[in-house]
Amino acid sequence: MPYMGSKSQIAEWIIGKLPPADTFVEPFAGGCAITHAAILSGKYKRIILSDITDSALVFKNAIAGKFHNEKRWISREDFFRLKDNDPYVRLCYSFGNNQKAYCYGRDIEEYKRAYHFAVVFQDPMPFKKFGINIPVLAISCKSQIERYLHVKSYLSQLQNKVNNNIQLEHLVRLFRLQSLQSLPLYINIETSIRDYSEIIIPKNSIVYCDPPYRGTADYLNSFDFRAFDLWCMACSQPIFISEYSMPKDKFERIAAMNKRSLFSGAGSGKLKIESIFIPKGN
Repeated sequence: MPYMGSKSQIAEWIIGKLPPADTFVEPFAGGCAITHAAILSGKYKRIILSDITDSALVFKNAIAGKFHNEKRWISREDFFRLKDNDPYVRLCYSFGNNQKAYCYGRDIEEYKRAYHFAVVFQDPMPFKKFGINIPVLAISCKSQIERYLHVKSYLSQLQNKVNNNIQLEHLVRLFRLQSLQSLPLYINIETSIRDYSEIIIPKNSIVYCDPPYRGTADYLNSFDFRAFDLWCMACSQPIFISEYSMPKDKFERIAAMNKRSLFSGAGSGKLKIESIFIPKGN
């Protein structure tokens, strides 16, 4: 799912490094990219998925098809009115997936709205105010994804000055949510909204943790790394942690690979070494 710090680009690699077990436990669900890969791997019969936000529940709802008929256009005013109680709005319409700010600037919001109406409602009229006539063929396809691609292609060819970024970020995120409906439903998926330390970990499990990176800005809350380290060391089941670095006296690196940072800002796009750590003696 769309989420700040998503592991989607390396999810398959991470799951390939983890052993099979009856239960896969992920206390920091985030965008659920790792759980997604775990389900597809067939290595686990049961999934325990949790986060301090409601992202795990959104993931499960997406698998159940809850967002199949989602068509709303969310304005700036709608976003700030709904984001605290509507996780879809907060996840799919926030800037950079930060779940705090609206995803479109005021200067392009009306253009994005016109784009949304053309693709979702097959209504080309809002584009008229920009002097753009969307061809009937571009919006006549039955599939919403096909309409999106046709309209995007047409707008690309126009090279209109207002058209600096022709992607509809929120719609791309919605397509990702809708695609989760194809996941197998025979796996037992349990979700919750709670702190990692409150999760009951059953026997014959493996635990995968993707906490906030040390030395970077917090996501939505502050994080006590010392308490987390102690929790990991006391865990009764095998535990694996994704991080750039961990205290060398307590943890050892078992795998590493280059990963391109997707955070916005000066460091965005830089290659970093993503590693998997385990507690020493685990």
